[in-house]
Amino acid sequence: MRDLLRVTIDNSQPFALDNMPLSVQTAVGLGRLSFEPVFKQARSNTTTAQGNTLVHGNGVDFELETGRVIALPVPAGQRRMRNFLVWAELEIVEYIKDTEEMPIGDDHSVLGVPVGGEAPGSGSGSGGSGGSSTGPATPVARTALTVIRIHVHDRIRNWWPTPGKLRVVSGSAGSLPRLLAEFDDGVAADISDWPGVIEGLRLDWTSADPARVQVDASTGLLRSISAPSTPAVDIRATLNHPALPPGFAPSAPVSAHVVTAWSQARPVTFIAGPGPRRHESATNILFLADGFIAGEEARFRELVARLANLIVSREDIQPFKLLRESINFWGLFLASEESGTTLLSEHLAPPGNAAFKLDEMPDADLEHETGPLTLERLIRLIGLPVPTDFGAGESDADAFARLVSFLANDFVLPMPFNVDLATFVAWRRLAGRGLVESRDTLFAVQAGGRPFVGRRPSPRRHWIVAGSRMTTLRRWSARFIATSKTADRPSACR
Repeated sequence: MRDLLRVTIDNSQPFALDNMPLSVQTAVGLGRLSFEPVFKQARSNTTTAQGNTLVHGNGVDFELETGRVIALPVPAGQRRMRNFLVWAELEIVEYIKDTEEMPIGDDHSVLGVPVGGEAPGSGSGSGGSGGSSTGPATPVARTALTVIRIHVHDRIRNWWPTPGKLRVVSGSAGSLPRLLAEFDDGVAADISDWPGVIEGLRLDWTSADPARVQVDASTGLLRSISAPSTPAVDIRATLNHPALPPGFAPSAPVSAHVVTAWSQARPVTFIAGPGPRRHESATNILFLADGFIAGEEARFRELVARLANLIVSREDIQPFKLLRESINFWGLFLASEESGTTLLSEHLAPPGNAAFKLDEMPDADLEHETGPLTLERLIRLIGLPVPTDFGAGESDADAFARLVSFLANDFVLPMPFNVDLATFVAWRRLAGRGLVESRDTLFAVQAGGRPFVGRRPSPRRHWIVAGSRMTTLRRWSARFIATSKTADRPSACR
């Protein structure tokens, strides 16, 4: 489980716990890492041959020192524990000067201690730009906590890459499919990163035509080394693990289409602002279309116009409103192969004949240990349901009646366990959650995040752009700026 943990210092690049630079480890003062599983123990702890402590749950063993999870066979007819929380606790040492915490990152210092410089407590300040104090640093012990939810499945029922079709720009690399799997309990998950987590698991990618499209055997990164051509090249993944049955089927293929690299500048369209003639003195914001197919240019422009008006009208996103007369908004329409944006989060389809609108899964409440058992607290306590936990056609009332005994095998439940039927029905509905297939769009914009436990930050949209496409994007931007600075007429910046 150590492989799952990352340490971020001063909002910098996160470090894998076992791959932190020695200077950073020394400066931060990393100490002991320990784990605590949150489930009902089936029997007393035992000790391994290596001297580690095993905690035994319902069909699961957990090694405290390493965070290793071992799924065990369960007798026929007995229900396995499906999920549980693990608290990870890392001891660190912060170095304090003059009773105030030093600014992290001041002159390349970490927590008030120069990285690669003097040893902690040596008495020299970091200097730098922020007026840092001098004098000896006082070590102060801290504890960093994070939480991981572990899901346990018996076997894979089906698995496939997403999206099923990818474009690879001729002579470049950058396209990267992901792997989704459906388990025998009806739950789907992204398993692309499993090889770094599950002992003995190997994931191998192969190309049906390496002369046209190469694939990195371990990561699945696609690279085209040929000119644009047809037909598509099939890319497949194979899982190898001792627990898998012999001849476990490879994944369905990804169809890799080699397409022509972008070579020419495209005209941009003025949307709103003081006007194209003010392009040199104004701030220019360019919106790029992603997830709009051919024929949707009018829709794209309408959306950009609405966003531009929103940006310069709202009081809570100043100073844009104050500067509205000095900001130009532009649009560049480029058609994608598929419409929409890739949604990474788990979602629920609407019930019955309701209008189609995906609902994002609610977050777990990790902040409140006591109080009424709301849906969020129930998710925190027992996780999300799985379809196989309920009988075919079983009513909500019947399932609710056996809820406590159903969960008491896995968790130490608060007593009284006051869950009302309405909350239970809302919780049970979450068993129908699923992952949405990725979309093959021009810039591969993604929204949300893969299944996550804890307080999720406000929704983010982050760019995942192939290297060659980013180069092309920069070239477009450079040409747009150059054209703007040399243009005499508004038509030069369409």
